[in-house]
Amino acid sequence: MGLVLKKKVALDYLGEEYKNAYIEFQSIPAKDLPDVISKVEAGKEDSKVLIPLFISVLSQYFIGGQADGDIVKSDIDNFDAELVIRCFQILTGQDIDPKANGQLTNTSSTVPSEAPM
Repeated sequence: MGLVLKKKVALDYLGEEYKNAYIEFQSIPAKDLPDVISKVEAGKEDSKVLIPLFISVLSQYFIGGQADGDIVKSDIDNFDAELVIRCFQILTGQDIDPKANGQLTNTSSTVPSEAPM
């Protein structure tokens, strides 16, 4: 794998104890978007499948994170609905207004997975 695009979700909106906490996800590759979109569209008919779908997508593209210690993939199952939705919105590029609470929550970075030789 060459270039890995990352989405970083800052958790500082949760309060002072989370001011340096974050979660990172691999950006969803364009080739995978039609499948994700079709699943979300189908889930709109039955809203109780959306949160499990969001958790599945977040797990698939999870890289890592930090809070009081390392955030690992299995921690996603214990996120509250608000955090699951926020992460999914940022991962899928949906508009989250950073001015709404004065904090920037959607940041992207690119990191090559292998250094050039």
